[in-house]
Amino acid sequence: MRVFGITLLLLAALALPARAQHGSVRLMWTHCGAAGTNARTFACNTNSGSDALILSFKPANATDAIYQFETSLTVGDQDFSLIPDWWAFVPATGCRRGLLTANAGFSSAGGACEDPWLGQGLATVAVTPLTIIDGGVRRLRLNVVAAIPTSAAAPLDPASEYFAVRLTLGHQKSVGTGACAGCALPMCIAFNPGASYTVANPANPTRTVLWTDFGESVVWNGTTSCERLVPVRNATWGAIKSLYY
Repeated sequence: MRVFGITLLLLAALALPARAQHGSVRLMWTHCGAAGTNARTFACNTNSGSDALILSFKPANATDAIYQFETSLTVGDQDFSLIPDWWAFVPATGCRRGLLTANAGFSSAGGACEDPWLGQGLATVAVTPLTIIDGGVRRLRLNVVAAIPTSAAAPLDPASEYFAVRLTLGHQKSVGTGACAGCALPMCIAFNPGASYTVANPANPTRTVLWTDFGESVVWNGTTSCERLVPVRNATWGAIKSLYY
């Protein structure tokens, strides 16, 4: 029975799209790439300053002339709790609307990454509340795009890690009169699997997937795992085989 199960897994693997031509994507606090950290603690005792989420990527090849990066992130906790007001960045109605911003300026990223945008990058972040179970908002979807003029598109080195976007969370409304509740609660932020891409070759646009081979999620104020926020993980053949032997 186990041999039959492994045979089915092999056949399924052969049917999957080839992943030889894929890049990778990473999410870190404070700095770009390996210089960053995946955990951030904030005492929520000041309305000054900010925290930075740095998104970075490695391209799939050295031939595509890349001019755009796009990704999707999910924000929430491990218990599907209602999104607290401190994380309510939704325009017009959110308690902290306007306090989550996107920037493609490389000089603000730090770390060991390179600038693929050559100082010309522009970025946006769109916040969408997601209702689950009872109609309550228990997840946020962040759709992020960074781009340069297509005339500036250029090939990148697949051996190098590149800065993509800086997401800044302002500390305003964390304490005192008018504060938005929930700053101190544990939270997770994670890439949505298969939802990160580079866009290249303006004359014949090509979207290439970026897989979360590393740095798939970050945590805030005490959470140690984001497993319930990330429904799909990359698995090695050894991990799959261990289920049957």
